[in-house]
Amino acid sequence: MASKMRRHGSTGKDYGHQVDNSNSTIKKLSILYSDPELSDLRLCIGERTFHAHKLILSISSDVFKTMLTSPTWPEAYTSEISLEEEPECQDVFEDFLQYLYTGKIHLNQTSVLPTLILADKYNINDLSDVCINYMSCHYVAPPSQSRVISWLKYAVMCDHKHLQQVCEDYIKCNFQYVMNTPDFMGISSDMLIKFLKSSSIIVDDEYKLYERVKQWFASYKEIKSNSKKHDYQLEDIVQNVVPLIKFPMMMQEKCQDLFDRGNASCIMDMQRDQWKLKVEEQMQNHSKSSFDQTKMINQCYKSKSDHSTSSQTDFFSKYTEQKPNLSSPTKLSHQITYKPRIYTGDTWSTEICVPDMNSVTRGDVLRAFFSTPISGPGGDDISMWDWHVDFYPQGVIFKPCLMIGLFWNCEIDEVVYETVRLTVTSNSSEYRRVQISALIYGQQDGHEYVAKCVTRTCYFDSEHPSHNFNDLMSLSDLLQKTSPYLLGRDNNALKIKIVIRPLMFL
Repeated sequence: MASKMRRHGSTGKDYGHQVDNSNSTIKKLSILYSDPELSDLRLCIGERTFHAHKLILSISSDVFKTMLTSPTWPEAYTSEISLEEEPECQDVFEDFLQYLYTGKIHLNQTSVLPTLILADKYNINDLSDVCINYMSCHYVAPPSQSRVISWLKYAVMCDHKHLQQVCEDYIKCNFQYVMNTPDFMGISSDMLIKFLKSSSIIVDDEYKLYERVKQWFASYKEIKSNSKKHDYQLEDIVQNVVPLIKFPMMMQEKCQDLFDRGNASCIMDMQRDQWKLKVEEQMQNHSKSSFDQTKMINQCYKSKSDHSTSSQTDFFSKYTEQKPNLSSPTKLSHQITYKPRIYTGDTWSTEICVPDMNSVTRGDVLRAFFSTPISGPGGDDISMWDWHVDFYPQGVIFKPCLMIGLFWNCEIDEVVYETVRLTVTSNSSEYRRVQISALIYGQQDGHEYVAKCVTRTCYFDSEHPSHNFNDLMSLSDLLQKTSPYLLGRDNNALKIKIVIRPLMFL
């Protein structure tokens, strides 16, 4: 008791303070990694051998602990263990092992996935979290280094929900970019079909999407060439993938090009016939339905009923006459059977750029005018809708004014809305039902990408000629120098793209 009183004083209170010298202890432990003198275990990975310590491995991983201490495991009775790892995991095993001693690791686009595989395999949760956090913040990369498809495949397989959602969101918004990376060729057929079923993936146009899918099929065929179920798998893929291509959304000359070039020169004979026959079948079905639908829409919206039909209608009509014997003819319906994707080509969109946000003051407005097709691309002027766009990158200001009344006047003060607003206005009082997508671009590690996509279904008529998109992005975030939406070497440029797709009769 006397000792306690001397330590705490007469009041019993401790007037000392906690000393944290844990960094020194961690540094001492990290020395063990590079000093094999006290090592009691050798790990053989491929052609390399690493000195390790059972204590460090056991406190880091319950898998290692069970392996090294359980009487039922032969590894518990030996000082040398051979671990079977994939070649990619062998390449990062040294960094993985060093992390167990130091808590530090260098990650990049190539190394993070095999490191995560090792962390999951040996149940090292803190390292798994580090890898997933890195992937969730560094999914943008040059084409040769991009691994987001591989990350998504692994996230789905191991049920990493957050990583799966991050990868899917990025791929959908940047499908045009991702599909042109080498990593895309490793996408599974089921995953590809899932994306192709979506109308919310962002691509330049449908023809470029078709061309890349065709290349993927050729690559997939080559990989599966030694499989016993080879022919059945390829036929199943053709039957499920080709119908998901939206042929009516291609320009006339591109559709014709599918046949002029033999359709699939990069695919071997038997599968070329399968692919070509399925494409031809889809073209016939779509040509008939699209001809009927385009004719119906044009009758609704053309001011002169005798006006010649659009160029795409002419093409589909011509093609239907050349191929009259449809295997499954489509009856005239008041339902459009296809929905445009989010196409960033000039036919469907317009772009607004702010080269220098420092030159934009509060309340400034940037304007654009453009036209989009009523149904599919390639129409004439009467088959197009005209739009006016107003973009307020630094808030909306309503100036003070005087409202003059019959008996008295009313002064209205200035009103400021702290919001990033996009206003889309129809130039006509006719009824329009469309989906408007606003793409906001960002920059990560010096690479530009679609950081955010805001899509809304909008109705326009004489009473509702305009629609506002408020809070397109956070104004406070946009005004920061480190904003994720600022582009360029000086981080002071802003770019958005507006895509409008028809939903009539859907």
